[in-house]
Amino acid sequence: MRRALNLMQSASMTSATINKSTVYTCAGKPHPDDIELMMKSVLNDQFETAYRGIMNVKAEKGISLLDMIREFHRNVIAMELPTQVKIALVRRMAEIE
Repeated sequence: MRRALNLMQSASMTSATINKSTVYTCAGKPHPDDIELMMKSVLNDQFETAYRGIMNVKAEKGISLLDMIREFHRNVIAMELPTQVKIALVRRMAEIE
C-alpha cells in the first residue's frame, strides 16, 4: 500500500494530471501500448527494424531490458499460440541477458 501511495505522490508532483502514462513513467515500467507495438514488430518486422524499435523505446523511455522481457513473457503466455511455440519463445527469452 505504501508503494502505491509513493507512486501516486510522485506522479502528482511530475504532472498536473495523473493518468495511465504518468503512472507508468513514474514507476519506470513499460507502458502496455509500447510493449504491444514492440511485440508486433518482433513478430512481423525484419530483425533490424524490430531491434531498432526496441532500442529506441529503451533509450527514449529509460526502460530496462529486463522489464521489457518480463512484459514480453506475460504477453507470450497470454497469446493464442501452440504450446510448443510458447515453450520455444519463453526458452529463447530466458537466454537474453
